[in-house]
Amino acid sequence: MLTKTYIGFSIIVFMATCMVNPGQARTYVSGQSHGLNTAAIVEYQVPLPNYYLAGITAGADGALWFTGGRQANSENYVGRITTAGNITEYPVGDPAVYLRNITQGPDSNLWFTNPDQSIGKITLAGVVTSFILPFTSFDSPFDITAGSDGALWFTELLGNRIGRISTGGQIDEFVLPSFVPQFGVRPTAIALGPDNNIWFGETLTDTIGRITPLGVITEFQLPIFGGQITDMTVGPDTALWFTLWGTGSIGRFTINGNFNSFPIPDGGNPYSITSGPDGALWFTDEIKSRVSRITTAGVITHIPFPTQGGGSRGITSGPDGNIWFVESLDNRIGKVVLSSFDICIQDDSNGGILRINSTTGNYEFTNCSGFAASGTGGLIKRGSTIILEQYTGDRRLFARIDGGVNRATAFIQAQGMTFTITDRNSADDTCACAAH
Repeated sequence: MLTKTYIGFSIIVFMATCMVNPGQARTYVSGQSHGLNTAAIVEYQVPLPNYYLAGITAGADGALWFTGGRQANSENYVGRITTAGNITEYPVGDPAVYLRNITQGPDSNLWFTNPDQSIGKITLAGVVTSFILPFTSFDSPFDITAGSDGALWFTELLGNRIGRISTGGQIDEFVLPSFVPQFGVRPTAIALGPDNNIWFGETLTDTIGRITPLGVITEFQLPIFGGQITDMTVGPDTALWFTLWGTGSIGRFTINGNFNSFPIPDGGNPYSITSGPDGALWFTDEIKSRVSRITTAGVITHIPFPTQGGGSRGITSGPDGNIWFVESLDNRIGKVVLSSFDICIQDDSNGGILRINSTTGNYEFTNCSGFAASGTGGLIKRGSTIILEQYTGDRRLFARIDGGVNRATAFIQAQGMTFTITDRNSADDTCACAAH
């Protein structure tokens, strides 16, 4: 199996107005209503050119796996990115159409949809197997999810069916009752519900559907027009949350049949949605360069990408407690860092920043010129003074913060480089690198 592996860059550039180098870039936005001081986006460049990214999911190996294809009629790939940003790409073949969505299966393998009439499986070692759908029509598999029955369930966008595939490759198809002449109903989003049934969205009929493991289908008409459901997930409130691409809003549906929708104030085309570890939902926009957060009460916050460009599709919660997504047309994987740093000190002269969690000892340092380091140190607290220390084979860090007089100093030595922070007035810190 031919693979390509790339090591994530350690360059970090703050604020969208800065020049962005290949590797990572980061921007900050003030957190709202989620108990975080800041939320940050880090971007990782996918090395292959002309790559279209579609789906992303967390794997059983603690990494993220994503799908896509090269637009110039070239090889499709499934990609793997570690939480540190190291990327490996596995060729899948079939250059006609880019791959779509991906999920972790009950067998710990990754399963993905290929619009060219097949369901794919890739092992954690990168071995790819394709399972061809019956040639009853051009079904165009779209979304896929693991069911409660130990199988995978998927939507057939053009086939007017819901499909089921066992981990051994046996395929069953279930024809949907509704039908729009010439077009079908275009089933797209699919998710395992809190009731252990499979729930899905019908794009052309503004309908939510439910199918039991035995194949019994029930459909629920939504009181909207032109919603076009593109993705679905179960929220922290056990309701089904979904993107309504056609109306620029987010929908919520309980298994008892209650429906709400939350319009996005400035519109957009919300595409994918996931439940976050912070008790909220996170969603992407196919057109706008941002990722957004919605609370279960409907409060929406936008975080712009550090490098403006195209929109994004797939999004998922990562094994590191952060939110990961793909920037579809810009060859990038993005990560929303759900940080909880409550202390920030900044050098008076060079702007270097050290952010600290005073409970866990987690820290993140940047010198605002491209170098960054993070880790977890030991804490010593004496009255209004906090000391953070870490001494390992590759790292020496000492920081002293005196909250009583708003002064702090820090010494960081890593990767053969040494940095110091002298902060004579921590009350005036911006905790953001100056734009340049």
